[in-house]
Amino acid sequence: MDIPGNVLNERLAAFMHLFTVYWTVRPFGCSALMGVHTRDGYELYLLDPSGTAYRYFATAIGKAKQAAKTELEKLNLEELSARDALFEISKIIHQCHDEVKDKDFELELSWLCDETNGQHKLVDRAMRDEISARAKEALEEEDDDDDDDDEDED
Repeated sequence: MDIPGNVLNERLAAFMHLFTVYWTVRPFGCSALMGVHTRDGYELYLLDPSGTAYRYFATAIGKAKQAAKTELEKLNLEELSARDALFEISKIIHQCHDEVKDKDFELELSWLCDETNGQHKLVDRAMRDEISARAKEALEEEDDDDDDDDEDED
């Protein structure tokens, strides 16, 4: 029998919370995103090391999470296909990555959608590289447009 996503979320959150309560065990040191496919569709949960857990339509974790969340709020994800959403998410990741402070990174994408038959899968290398290249190109075009707008104001 399948376990409903909200029940799994609550159980994992309780498990994580127990590790913050007892001083004899080492607490969890990272947040986790959990994607679930149910009869009603897809669900996304964020589990915090403290044991708090929330359901989201879109969220981010990590170093630049607030900047990423701000960009996610601008998207109308309900109208995007899974492939279009991957492109937009890729743009956000590249935009939030600070090349001066951060090391080089390799973009990794995974998805859980109808195209993967409701299974969580890594995006294959060719598709990931194509999406990443398109995202970088789109960001460069946006930067060029912003520079042109700044010159027009002078």
